[in-house]
Amino acid sequence: MTTSTPLAVALASRDPAKSAREPAWLRVAQESAFCAYEGAGLPTKNDEAWRFTSLDPIAATPFRAVDLAPDAMSAVALGLWRTHALPGAQGVVLVNGRVALQPDGARPGEARVSSLRVVGEARRALIQASLARDADRGAFASLNAAMFEDGLLLEVPSGSKPRTLVQVLHASVAGDAATVSYPRVLVVAAEGARVDLVEEFVGGPGARTLSNSVTDVVLEPGAKVTHIRVNLPGDNAALIQSVDVSVGRDAEYVSHVVTLGGSLARCDLTVCLRGEAAHVELCGTYHVGSGETVDHHTCIDHVAPRGTSRETYRGIATGAGCAVFDGTVLVRPGAHQ
Repeated sequence: MTTSTPLAVALASRDPAKSAREPAWLRVAQESAFCAYEGAGLPTKNDEAWRFTSLDPIAATPFRAVDLAPDAMSAVALGLWRTHALPGAQGVVLVNGRVALQPDGARPGEARVSSLRVVGEARRALIQASLARDADRGAFASLNAAMFEDGLLLEVPSGSKPRTLVQVLHASVAGDAATVSYPRVLVVAAEGARVDLVEEFVGGPGARTLSNSVTDVVLEPGAKVTHIRVNLPGDNAALIQSVDVSVGRDAEYVSHVVTLGGSLARCDLTVCLRGEAAHVELCGTYHVGSGETVDHHTCIDHVAPRGTSRETYRGIATGAGCAVFDGTVLVRPGAHQ
């Protein structure tokens, strides 16, 4: 169901000069994603998956992307890292979807952290595969694929340390007017790899912000990923999140999502158990107050046999707050125990 609103027009604006500077393969992929977005249009309450959640609070807002000066980005990143850093973590800070702070290099056994903009050509196949999957994830994922200019690639090698901890901080910084950003994270856990990944989304004061993010996680056979996602958007911030996970043979993915308010916080989490004996566990906690909407949609897709899954979401709604949870479990033919 398409909608023609100021938001749709503003988000659809692409900078031809920036597009022209991209490599040809990326330009083609982003143009294809943009066509998919135009074909789908922004969802409305007439769409089944959005029937309880209205985009009206943000639909009339003329959001624009903002390019912060490098010094300003660095200042935001350093300040955020000083106040939020976890002990022993490899730290990365994205400001309005752009990598602003990252480790100098990975020591043996640590995860390799790279800017998508920097390693795009070297990791072309990984990035193309991720972008291609967005076509089936809805309008907002397609919009992210079409509009993102940077992002994070996290590669966890086989034989990684018993507890590799990576913390990714996402900061939404408003300009003089309402600001939109497109954070993108691609995680690849190699065979037998182990990693604890913490993603934290933080809003700030000032004008309204919208973060439209995509996180793509691939677990090779025997890998184990614990993914903690903390959403602290603030009163003027809206979050639209798409998380897509592919779990290989004997691999394990554990998700903990904590969402504390926000004018609109929507997270679509899809996990596909593609390999035999894969395991997934999804846990969520949320609080929503008056004037806030928190919406979690999950889908667990059992494709291969002997897979196991568990799911628990709990929350508190106060005043006139709106909380939505919609969970689906699919068991494909041949995937029964």
